[in-house]
Amino acid sequence: MFQRPAPRPNPPVTRDRVEAVLKARDWKYWIDSDGDLGGNWDGNQFFFLFYGKQKEILQVRGWWKHELPGVAEVAATTVANAWNRDMLFPKVYVRVSEDVVRVIGEQSIDLEHGVTDEQLSLFVRSSISTSLQAFERFDEHFRDPVS
Repeated sequence: MFQRPAPRPNPPVTRDRVEAVLKARDWKYWIDSDGDLGGNWDGNQFFFLFYGKQKEILQVRGWWKHELPGVAEVAATTVANAWNRDMLFPKVYVRVSEDVVRVIGEQSIDLEHGVTDEQLSLFVRSSISTSLQAFERFDEHFRDPVS
């Protein structure tokens, strides 16, 4: 009887592997003073964050390039809720700080069992592109943001 070899485990997700994904696409990025990996796409800032006991959860979090005045919180939340209702990802939400509304898009994945290079590349690319789509929705609704 033919026996398959035991599957080799996929390598764990690391900042170096995410960096390799960005380098392979010739995307510009930086590492901040906390050691977090970040970059800008169409003027929107993104970070690649790691959570969990073994840093096995990868989160791609992006901030819409504009800020809104605090009075726009309800309108921005309405747009975010509509996005979350209609789209599978990314999760979109608003944060208010010092009477300024910021829009955030984020997508997380638990990679406890490792990830192939192709899977990691797909997750990073789709997280950025879908967040940019969400931010375009906000661009359509808010033509005169604060910044």
